[in-house]
Amino acid sequence: MTNVAIELHANGFGARMVLAGAFLRIERSGINSFLMHGIKGDKEILVSRVTSLQFKPANFFSQGYLQVAFAGGADAKRGMLEAVQDENTVLFSKAQQPAFEALRDALRQRITA
Repeated sequence: MTNVAIELHANGFGARMVLAGAFLRIERSGINSFLMHGIKGDKEILVSRVTSLQFKPANFFSQGYLQVAFAGGADAKRGMLEAVQDENTVLFSKAQQPAFEALRDALRQRITA
């Protein structure tokens, strides 16, 4: 994905989602990412393969998350408990939520186009 301009990105806990060209990239870094996901590299998902998005807003009691499901992938089905460990999910705080809402909306437009 070199030389592809980043169109949109959202920074969450230990990860960031980047929409660039035809791909959604999930970049993992930091100790939080290591504790939740081990030593996994970045993941690129072809946007045209995305089948659904699950968005849970952050609130006073818990973090929010954006989860991406795609053809051929295994998605978490047990809400927040499983989302924390799902490699296709990024957690975010209330302050980080607007960036994830914008990313979700851009992905929705691409999926339905």
